[in-house]
Amino acid sequence: MKNQLKQIVLLRSLVLAVIAACVTATSLQAQAFGETRGGMRRGGGFEQGRGEERGGFDGDRRGRDDRHDRGSRRGDLHDAREVARLVDLIYIAALDRRADRAGLDGFSREILQRGTQGLYDSARMIGSSPEFAQIVRMDGSRRVVVNLYRVFFNRYPDPSGLYNWTRLLDEGRGGDVLHGIVASEEFFQNQLY
Repeated sequence: MKNQLKQIVLLRSLVLAVIAACVTATSLQAQAFGETRGGMRRGGGFEQGRGEERGGFDGDRRGRDDRHDRGSRRGDLHDAREVARLVDLIYIAALDRRADRAGLDGFSREILQRGTQGLYDSARMIGSSPEFAQIVRMDGSRRVVVNLYRVFFNRYPDPSGLYNWTRLLDEGRGGDVLHGIVASEEFFQNQLY
């Protein structure tokens, strides 16, 4: 049993490394050709940037919903293909797999009907799932946070973001972590522009 668990952890680590390499390769290719794909702004490498944990890691969303619901950002959340891409991206980042049909349809419907609040609630539900909790237990909270940053932001987390998100995962607050990251300005800049 222990041997099988070690093999699963090793296989999952290998899959995460392949995903990170693919994200980096796609990013570098897009940067070299000045392209964007699927509405995502691609940056190069894992450069250090400002931390986006503020206004999210502790569940504090004051002013964030209104700001995101005004203007063109919310318009992107009414496009069924864009919403399906976001749901699938959250599944890949959090659960290391593509969304199943029921999850894709249910979360997409929620986001299409409720806009950013639907997006936030969907992220919170995925982060609160037993499947996400199992991944955190198997891989460790630090590795999970690094993977979330790589998939969503194409960079390594800044020290304060890594500390705060890891601490919350260690406290069993996966829903707050995924919600906070998805509610960040950096997520909107990287995934909706």
